[in-house]
Amino acid sequence: MAHQITKTDGLVLNQKRAWHGLGKVVETAPSPYQALHLADLDWSVVTAPLHATTFLPDGETPLKITVPDRHALVRDDTNEVLGIVSDRYEVLQNRELADLIYEVAEAEDITVESAGSLNGGKRVFFLCHLDTFGFENGDDEVKQYAMFRTGHDGKTEVSVRQTNVRVVCANTEAAAIAKDRGVGFRHRGNILDNVRTMRMALGDLRSQALAYREFAEQCMATPAPNTSEYFNSVWMEVNKVRPTLNSRADSRRKNMIEAWDSLQRHEWNYKFAGTAWGTYNAVTQWANYNAPVRRTKGATMDEARMVSRIDGRGDAYSKAAAKVMETVLA
Repeated sequence: MAHQITKTDGLVLNQKRAWHGLGKVVETAPSPYQALHLADLDWSVVTAPLHATTFLPDGETPLKITVPDRHALVRDDTNEVLGIVSDRYEVLQNRELADLIYEVAEAEDITVESAGSLNGGKRVFFLCHLDTFGFENGDDEVKQYAMFRTGHDGKTEVSVRQTNVRVVCANTEAAAIAKDRGVGFRHRGNILDNVRTMRMALGDLRSQALAYREFAEQCMATPAPNTSEYFNSVWMEVNKVRPTLNSRADSRRKNMIEAWDSLQRHEWNYKFAGTAWGTYNAVTQWANYNAPVRRTKGATMDEARMVSRIDGRGDAYSKAAAKVMETVLA
């Protein structure tokens, strides 16, 4: 169960169904409080004393003891133990996470793209909309989000991070947090005292979203660079070597550049033909959807491609495409 959505987990999605087919799909993006109900997150976590049973030296007489300074985190609707924590651990209820979203975002109209729990409630997330933009001469649409996350497993911190990934399962959750563009706190002390710092982080995330929008708009307003030079520079940025003529590396380089050139001239990219955005899109399209990937045992192709986007070949080429394009725009 790679998506880690169990029978006791809930999930709500705005408009589009997830690859695994699970969850409730709604036509209008819900508010955090609406998502709390739609994703079946309106349950609480309680702390319970941790007991253990051992035996006296005779090996037959049982001895029940209470484990000091430790408590179990128990989901109140299923009675499932989600984690073991110390006395210093502070529970942040799902409802409080929804409250936190409103406080941090400082917006009453903030909406949720997806929300749910994983592993029976051990982790909880809300993916909230930050920005969406497109272009007049095309239907290419870029969406950016802030992912609010907490956990009841005793390990997962409270965090907010910016991401372009639509979180619908454990795999995409991993992709979203891998970017590490945000701030997080452990379940210690008064978590709600950290709201001001999280507000500052979200402000920075909004700035990052705006910066990417400006990058995209500048690409659209800039004529396409010499594609051969651009594609070669992207390949060099990742591979860090200059292949010798007719070598295996040179063959791989030529095949990759041929694929990028084909995608640049593909029907979906016609509307951006002749712009730097169209050239940049050719590489990122390949990196995210067409690059060859290796599947580990038991993994699906979707999961393997997601790993590639997180920290594999796809991620490396997407970053290189942006870095080289920034030099073109300078």
